[in-house]
Amino acid sequence: MKKSPRVLVVDDNQINRQYFSMALKKIDCDVLVAENAASAIEWATSENFDLILMDIRMPTMSGDVAAKEIKTLPNHKNTPIISTSAEVSQETQAPVFSDFLLKPISPQQLKDCVEKYFGHALIDSEIDSEINVFNRQQAMKFCYNDESILEKLIEMFLSELPEKFKLLQSSIYSENFKESSDIIHKLRGSCRTCAANELDSKLEELSETIKTEDTVMIGEKFKMAKQAQQRCMSLLSEK
Repeated sequence: MKKSPRVLVVDDNQINRQYFSMALKKIDCDVLVAENAASAIEWATSENFDLILMDIRMPTMSGDVAAKEIKTLPNHKNTPIISTSAEVSQETQAPVFSDFLLKPISPQQLKDCVEKYFGHALIDSEIDSEINVFNRQQAMKFCYNDESILEKLIEMFLSELPEKFKLLQSSIYSENFKESSDIIHKLRGSCRTCAANELDSKLEELSETIKTEDTVMIGEKFKMAKQAQQRCMSLLSEK
């Protein structure tokens, strides 16, 4: 039985730590988190890791300096340390790092990175499920990293979804496809702002199918969009 990869996530942003932890656990990683460089060095001194994800811009000590400290430890001389940042800089490319991931980092990018350095393919345990329904990290970018703005947007999104889907269903059943396309266009704008990616994808598929005017396929695609809407509302209602 293959052991789970042990990954240390170092990031001073709580949302980023939660996102990385959630995504990595879904591919069966054993995850520990550190909110600053000092905590990361402390963890690395007492624990062994297969991979370390290191944020660059942190207060007190930057990620590249912390990585150099960790590399002096006997148990981590050969441990891959991956720099993570929202921008490319001299620090992200420092020789101490094995690789660099540019934020925002998708679940698939994380999976590929762990597989690359851990040495074998990982079992995908719903890696994209929850994050693809709603990507909080992506949504926060549209909200200036302000939780109160995001909460307000989600509240508005949840309030409009049921009525918009009723109108969409009615327009499809009456074969008023021009109206259907207009409703989908508005819905997709809201989906993108709130990073409701799965629903946006299903609505795009529905929109393309509507152009064919194949009523059977349109009905099937609407059912898939409706299921995505229900998953989206269920998940966002818990946030």
